[in-house]
Order: sequence, then C-alpha cells, then structure tokens
Amino acid sequence: MPTRFDGLSARLIQEAGFEAAYLSGGAVARSMGIPDIGLVTLSEVIDRAAQVASVRGLGLMIGVECATPDVAARAVAALLRRGVLVLPSGDDGRVLALSPPLSIGRDVFEAALGAIADVLR
Repeated sequence: MPTRFDGLSARLIQEAGFEAAYLSGGAVARSMGIPDIGLVTLSEVIDRAAQVASVRGLGLMIGVECATPDVAARAVAALLRRGVLVLPSGDDGRVLALSPPLSIGRDVFEAALGAIADVLR
C-alpha cells in the first residue's frame, strides 16, 4: 500500500489506481522538513491529514476540498501573496479551484504545486 503525506500525494496515489493509502508520522515529518525522531505528535499527523478532505479534477482543472471554509480562505490569501491564484469554490467556499492554462510550463506548475503543498501543511 502506498504512503501519503498530504492531499497532493493522496491525489497522485488515487490517480495511479490505488483505493487506499497509508499515512505515517515519518512521511508527514519528512514532508515538513524535520527528521523522523518523534518530533511530530499524533495530533499533528491527524491535523495534517484533516486539512484536505478530498481532491477532484478533470485534466488540469482540480478542486482541493479543505476541511473547513476557514482553511480554504487562509490558503487562498497565502497563495495570492506568493503569486499563485486559486479561487474559493463550492457551496461554502471550502474548495480551492485550480485551473492553470494548458500552456503552463513545468517549472511554473511545479512551483505552484510546491506553494500549495506548503500552505496546506
């Protein structure tokens, strides 16, 4: 079973055809840039997992459903400060709507994904 460490890795696992994924404290610690020596508490692992409720999409149009509208609003503001435009979507604004142009370059796309992953940590 593959290991996920955030919502984006969960999406990749899902797109690869897996129906389930494992979430480990070690994977979360490494994704946070800290060593896996017991510094990440169970509460932090659960909080990290709870930030993203689901990820849906078609092609480059992707919706990242956050746990709460507040999480989404903070992410939209933080990403805008980093130059990444995402729009709040969904009935209560808890979905981050991502729709990059088809002409987006790989380096820009990867930088945007990195910013999204950082903000949702």
